Amino acid sequence: MSGRASNPGVPRILRAEIAAARIEGILLADPALARHWRTGQAFVEAAASVGLEDIRLSAAAIMMRLTSNRTQDIDARGAEQGRRLIAVMARPPLLAADPDAGLRRIEAAASPVGHRTPFEDRLEGAEYAGLVARALEADTTPIIAALRGAAEYALRSRRSAPAAERLLFMALESEARARSRGDAGAAGRWDGPDLLAPAEAHWIAAPSAALTHGRYQVWSPISGISTLVDALEAQVARELGHLGTLRHELAKLDAAAAAARGRSRMADFVGFVKRQPILTSGQVMEDLGVTRATALSLIGTLEGQGSLVDFTARRSARFWATPTLAARLRHGSVRARPQAAGQGREAGKVPELDQPRTREDEEARLEELLGELDDALRGVDEVMRRG
Repeated sequence: MSGRASNPGVPRILRAEIAAARIEGILLADPALARHWRTGQAFVEAAASVGLEDIRLSAAAIMMRLTSNRTQDIDARGAEQGRRLIAVMARPPLLAADPDAGLRRIEAAASPVGHRTPFEDRLEGAEYAGLVARALEADTTPIIAALRGAAEYALRSRRSAPAAERLLFMALESEARARSRGDAGAAGRWDGPDLLAPAEAHWIAAPSAALTHGRYQVWSPISGISTLVDALEAQVARELGHLGTLRHELAKLDAAAAAARGRSRMADFVGFVKRQPILTSGQVMEDLGVTRATALSLIGTLEGQGSLVDFTARRSARFWATPTLAARLRHGSVRARPQAAGQGREAGKVPELDQPRTREDEEARLEELLGELDDALRGVDEVMRRG
């Protein structure tokens, strides 16, 4: 394991972390851009994560859970799992404050609909606390913290929940970035539908989206670190370009607000759009205190300027977003593969722990494997800090 995780990935993880830091800086300077980008990225990541579990799904199919469109050919269980994943990505749990509750929330969201985690594969509360504490060490960079925590969780849970490993990766990276700035990382309260929640998080990397862009690659935070880092580096580089397009669209919104005259509510409406990436006419009415006719008029004005798109195209359930976000919500499908999830070595049980052993033997072997992983990641961390 340590041979695959150390040498090949050292320079690439450095480049991935630097590129992620560039995106982080851009997003910190523009909260509206951060909100819109992460909201769209959460849908793409959720569809990709469900796809890695061999359920064909798109971001559009997840949105159908809001419109209750039964005429669409979608996998209802897959779409529901996608909704649960998005809810956690948009507002990740504060793991350091309550690791037990946070990780149980992650496990619940990542479990296939109708599936219960076997009792023997569930971690104990003390294991959760130790795992989070070790991952979020003060001198660890965000992606390495995420890798470390996901790998330990994978080992301790015997690879029984790959989707939870990926969701934990994102939650740990989010919290590590917030902690590095002295930010508590807490998200505001949201009482509306999960799929309309603006993303309030700090993560940059989207592991499932990275591994499924263009081709399918197996997720494994243990033996597949080099593959994952390669994919993350490419994904972060792509997103830098995507941010430029999204920033241009938000600038067009600002221009529309600046051009408003008289008693127009356009400036207020633009402020709402920047706070609420996915919107309905009902939300506009409630937030601005206007009639439905006024809300639709404001929406129609920005639609006419190409600044908003109705991406559901259904008169009975209409949702709007900026053009690039709408494009993400319409696409992002992942195809199922001939090999079912869990059949390959990386997606299934950990071979080293699969043979019958005493509890003491298993704990000793687990600590040995974690020690090898720590040595590999420590070497990467040292190279990054020298760079």
